[in-house]
Amino acid sequence: MILPFLSVFVQELGVRDIQEAAVWSAMIFGSNHLMVTLTSSFWGRLSDTYGQKVMLIRGI
Repeated sequence: MILPFLSVFVQELGVRDIQEAAVWSAMIFGSNHLMVTLTSSFWGRLSDTYGQKVMLIRGI
């Protein structure tokens, strides 16, 4: 839901060039997927160790 407004927000932060705002928006949006990729094995290992119910409660 934030994707259509992300470039406007980046421009509000001080980026004036449209192409540069698009690049910054793509990097911000893509960083979420990168972090999920890097940390999913860690959270999976914790879930295997302590149980899925405990991790679900932590997530909530």
